[in-house]
Amino acid sequence: MIKNYIFSLAFCFCASFSIHSFSQSVDDISFMTENYPPFNFVENNKLQGVSVDLMVEILKALKSTQTRNSIDLVPWARGYMNVLSKKNACLFTMTRTKERENKFKWVGPITSTVFSLIAKVDRHITINSLEEIKPFHVGVIKNDWGERFLVNSGVDVNKLDSLAGTNVILRSLQKLDLKRIDLFAYSLNAVRWELKKNKVSQLDYESVYTLQKSDVYYAFNKDTSDELVQKFQLALDTLKKHGGHQKILNQYY
Repeated sequence: MIKNYIFSLAFCFCASFSIHSFSQSVDDISFMTENYPPFNFVENNKLQGVSVDLMVEILKALKSTQTRNSIDLVPWARGYMNVLSKKNACLFTMTRTKERENKFKWVGPITSTVFSLIAKVDRHITINSLEEIKPFHVGVIKNDWGERFLVNSGVDVNKLDSLAGTNVILRSLQKLDLKRIDLFAYSLNAVRWELKKNKVSQLDYESVYTLQKSDVYYAFNKDTSDELVQKFQLALDTLKKHGGHQKILNQYY
C-alpha cells in the first residue's frame, strides 16, 4: 500500500512537472521584431502590424502569460544574430529562403510579400534582368533577404550600401533622394507604408524590377523543441481556419 502511494505521488509530480515545463517553454520564448510595416511597426506608442497581432492571438491560444508588451523591437541585424545564437528565441517577420532553411525552425506562412528594386521616378532607370543591376549602387538592409539575394546573384558587394540600426527604410529612401544610392532593395509593401506614414508622395518612387515574391514566417532558434514549434504552428493554422488570420490581414491591407 505504501509503495503504491509513493508511486502515485511520484507519477503526479512527474505529470505536473511535465505540464509546468511546457508552460515555461512557451513563456520563456524571447520574441523580437523590427520596424517592417505593415507586418511590424510602432504607431501611437503601440507595437502592431499583421505579424504582431497574429502572434498576440497565438500567445492567447497557447495560454501564455506573454503579451504584446513582451515583444522587443530591435534592429534587424541584432535580432538576426540573437535568434541564431539564443535558444528559445523567435524573430519575425522573416523571409524563408533556401539559404536560411536549416538555420531556423519555421512557423507560417504569415502572408506573402513582393521584393522589388525601388528607384526615384525622375531617374528614369529601367532594369530587365539581374545582370543590368550590376552598374548601380543598391541600398540594402544588413543581413536582410535583399542583401543576401543580391550577393548570391553575383552583385558586387562594393556596389551594395548596407544599413543597420533603426528607421532603415526611411533612411534608405532619403539616400535615394540625395542620389547616394540608385536603387533600394526591399519589400514594396513596406516602402509604400513608410511613404504613406511620412506623407511622402508615392508617385515620386517606382518599382523598376521585381526580385521575388516570397512568403514570410516566424523564425525560431533551431534548438527550440519541435513540439513547441508545432504548438505555434497549430495555433496559427487554427486562426486561419476560423477567419482570425484574414480579419487581421484586412486591418492592414
